[in-house]
Amino acid sequence: MWGGFENPNAVSRIGLIRTLYYTKIGRESVAKLKQVIECPYNVSISSFDCKSMAIDSLLLLLKDLDTRYKVIDIAALFLVDLWDVKKLCFEYDTDLCYQALETKVKDEMVDAVGTLFTNVGAVLAWNSSIFRLNHLPKCSFRPVWMASNNKFNHSLRACNNESRGALIVLEGLDRCGKTSQSSRLVSYLEGLGHSAELWRFPDRTTSVGQMISAYLLNQSELDDRTIHLLFSANRWEKRSMMETKLKAGTTLIVDRYSYSGVAFSSAKGVDLEWCKAPEIGLLSPDLVLYLDMPPEKAAERGGYGDERYERLEFQKKVAQCYQILRDPAWKMVDACQPIEDVQKQLQKIVLDNVLACRKGKPLSLLWSC
Repeated sequence: MWGGFENPNAVSRIGLIRTLYYTKIGRESVAKLKQVIECPYNVSISSFDCKSMAIDSLLLLLKDLDTRYKVIDIAALFLVDLWDVKKLCFEYDTDLCYQALETKVKDEMVDAVGTLFTNVGAVLAWNSSIFRLNHLPKCSFRPVWMASNNKFNHSLRACNNESRGALIVLEGLDRCGKTSQSSRLVSYLEGLGHSAELWRFPDRTTSVGQMISAYLLNQSELDDRTIHLLFSANRWEKRSMMETKLKAGTTLIVDRYSYSGVAFSSAKGVDLEWCKAPEIGLLSPDLVLYLDMPPEKAAERGGYGDERYERLEFQKKVAQCYQILRDPAWKMVDACQPIEDVQKQLQKIVLDNVLACRKGKPLSLLWSC
């Protein structure tokens, strides 16, 4: 299988990467690359013939292999080999490292991760990588990664400054009126001649969404972190379509987004930063509308208690987590007002944002810095 080369368990990862670099095996190398990532190693910069070969070899793999479904493994290779990548970044050509991380890893990860997240194992792999990234020592590779991420975010702004639709998210406790007001906003915008669509998360039409639905309806049991990652996966699998719709000029009114996922999971006691990690890189909303209603008031509404999370004491904890997440840019709306009054207040705020996006307001990424 290895064309006369040593058994993969007996050589370093870098040695195998060099083998792939020279032989240019191409798409058949996907399985071999997995062995590269899993086998024992003792990496040293001296393993390379020249200072750029480490980056060049990885770039070649990213370019030649079908990495649309293996890019997480590639990223893990960077994240695991921290000390040697750090040497490349700080002792050698930093621009090459930016190119490798930004153009070939970060970019492909954002594009491919929606597909990858339909596999629970991929979700766990991504989350593990983010955990490592957020728990590196101060002298580690993290500053270079974050600098690269900032450059990537800047590139996204630069290439998306044309007229587009707005990404508008409604958040709040269960039964606060988000679904009703979301539908009314879509009708309002369509009546003014704007292209608009109503989106809901979780999207229960997908395979991941059906797993989530079964959990919410108490038809299955899942670990708190597992269900959180499934919620995140459900958003990632719609990311590409979301961006396409926005660039085509369609405004998306979204009933719940990443903030709900983080608030509900952290209300269970899961670390807030852990909850935010798999959401990094999703599109950032142009506007977040928070429908503010006391948990006790929401509990009086019809249908309350039908789903797993609709319990008063738990909703109180969710409200506290929303307080922590709340950004000054969020628009707070008193959801205890009559429906028509809430509707009028929302319409004015939303229309201003839709017009700003039509004038070229750039897209940005969620929690990217």
